[in-house]
Amino acid sequence: MLVQAVLISTFCIGAQSVSTVTLATPGAHAAGEELILDCDFEFEEQEASQLDLKWYFNGSPVPIYQWVPALDLGPQVIDPMFKDNLDLKYQAHSEKLKKHRALHIMNPDERFSGNYKCKVSSFVDEASAENEVIVYVPPSQVVLNALRITDNEPTNISCHASGIFPLPQVSLVWTENSTVFTSDNVEYHPNYANPGLFDVSITVDIDPFDVVQQDMISCEITIQDTEFSVRMETEIFEKPESSQT
Repeated sequence: MLVQAVLISTFCIGAQSVSTVTLATPGAHAAGEELILDCDFEFEEQEASQLDLKWYFNGSPVPIYQWVPALDLGPQVIDPMFKDNLDLKYQAHSEKLKKHRALHIMNPDERFSGNYKCKVSSFVDEASAENEVIVYVPPSQVVLNALRITDNEPTNISCHASGIFPLPQVSLVWTENSTVFTSDNVEYHPNYANPGLFDVSITVDIDPFDVVQQDMISCEITIQDTEFSVRMETEIFEKPESSQT
């Protein structure tokens, strides 16, 4: 899902100034896939030797990335979190004064979700634009637990998802003698292996005598504002494993 976000900041000092900055970023992006955040800008010819481009992350006053085209030194990474993931050789444009305007983030994970701001300045003016980017992590495992055919006292059905980011929307739907019920009462806690991710679950108490073998259970997990969605469905009673002789 590619969102073209055009945010224009215009500040005029006479008629000679950086006039616009335009961001092209994905609103949501899958973790592990290379991420490109592009920052196009317009400027006056006499500003060419003055241009200074900076990228900022999550409102920090300290930039994560800086490029001064006239110095011919190439871009610099300032934030330690980005040092191992930014490709400084990436060129977004063939024009010398625009070639290193973009961030090329290799193998991003959930830490790279947040607000990105690009600011371009000259000696006489500056303009900036910003946008939110979600780097989402699909669950490493989804488990749907049905009833056992041998259950003869109140027990539960449940849906569990491990290692997901950001917090998803989860819905557990089941039938009791063909009447449909639903629950979105989600419990969540940090993932044990990676506290930046979440483990989520829904658990519902069920009396086996209220259901029949034709009843069903399903679980749907979606991450808002992304393309990720998964749905699992099974009979409300687990099928017994067949024995081999």
